[in-house]
Amino acid sequence: MAAKLSGMDIRNSKIEAQKTLEFVGLGEALRKKTGTFSGGMKQRLGLAQAIVHKPKLLLLDEPVSALDPVGRREIMDLLKNLQQTMTILYSTHILNDAEEMTDQVLFLRKGHLVEQGSLGDVRAKYDSPRYRVEFISEQDALTFAARAPWEMNYKGPFATIKMSNDTPEMKEVLGYLATSGLGVLKVERQTTSLEEIFIKVAGRG
Repeated sequence: MAAKLSGMDIRNSKIEAQKTLEFVGLGEALRKKTGTFSGGMKQRLGLAQAIVHKPKLLLLDEPVSALDPVGRREIMDLLKNLQQTMTILYSTHILNDAEEMTDQVLFLRKGHLVEQGSLGDVRAKYDSPRYRVEFISEQDALTFAARAPWEMNYKGPFATIKMSNDTPEMKEVLGYLATSGLGVLKVERQTTSLEEIFIKVAGRG
């Protein structure tokens, strides 16, 4: 029906419908009633209806929200495949998905566009890299924050060193920790996540 609504004749609509259902993983459900479909199957069917006529622009709103982890991965891979032949405008609040799927981002706040650009450019504009140290105890994190010669903050067993022009190299941080006598579990360099950027530009007020 969706293929016919896009202007295909009966023969081509049947051919394209079957090919598209195979593409989204519903080939075996071709003769089943949609009322018997699970939420994940209905999500796949909706995608099939949207792409059966091979659009140049595909608009998707939370296309993997009803899927289990395996189904999410399968649909994400399908969408990456589709990106080779069409432009996809993908609306989501799951920003990990956005980071994986997009090369351009747009942030909306109360219906207004507040930031846009390539994922790399937006990251560079708002990035605030830091070292994050996880300690065995909150007391060790507090001691480190009080003694170490770098600007930082701490919460629970974690201490975060803000990186700037005079921030030490990782080897200096590791060297300091090795002689501090504190119980360290993990040290890692972090960058600003897309979720943090979203909160900065679209989450105020």
